[in-house]
Amino acid sequence: MSELHVCPYCHTVYRYKDIIMLKGKTHECYHCHKSFEVNRILKYIPVPIISIVLIMMNVLILKNSENISTGSFMILALADAVSILIAYVLSPFLIRFRKTSKKKKI
Repeated sequence: MSELHVCPYCHTVYRYKDIIMLKGKTHECYHCHKSFEVNRILKYIPVPIISIVLIMMNVLILKNSENISTGSFMILALADAVSILIAYVLSPFLIRFRKTSKKKKI
């Protein structure tokens, strides 16, 4: 997951900033100028999964604790926000590059 993405043709490395700035489904490599597809399906998976897990953990903690102070609640909310932010920041690593499939049109 921590590897940088590379062009499927010439293996040019794309930085994190380059991946975030990609627009559209197809992209042209800046080195070899060949087109490749950008698959973003997996990018949207971590945030909902972490959100569901955090909701379940929060309900469990709040249900089992008899007295919860404002400070404890704020720490819980801050931990949730940081977890979701980390999932959002790491989600571009789940983008995949594929060679463009050229199909014959009849």
